[in-house]
Amino acid sequence: MSEEENQKLLEKMKHDGFTNFSLFARRQLLKSDFETWLVSFPEYQPLTDRLLSVGRTINGIAKSATQFGKIFQHDLTELGQLMEELVELVEKQVKEKFSNRNFF
Repeated sequence: MSEEENQKLLEKMKHDGFTNFSLFARRQLLKSDFETWLVSFPEYQPLTDRLLSVGRTINGIAKSATQFGKIFQHDLTELGQLMEELVELVEKQVKEKFSNRNFF
């Protein structure tokens, strides 16, 4: 968040009578006039799925580290494999996207 954006946010919070960001954010999210949009890029779904897998694995590692005070080798191995798959998928999609531009 830029300094300008942060300043606007603080001004909006002050205008609405909030000093706690968490309460302000919840109130904003629960307002009935809150609008949402769904933006879909089906061509990137495999990439999104891989990113979700990586994120879940990282969360699992963090949970193990917090609960047991250690990180398990099999978790790191799984994360490494997922990262390799993610890199391969990104490289494939970039090559497909820019194949007609002579980047590769």
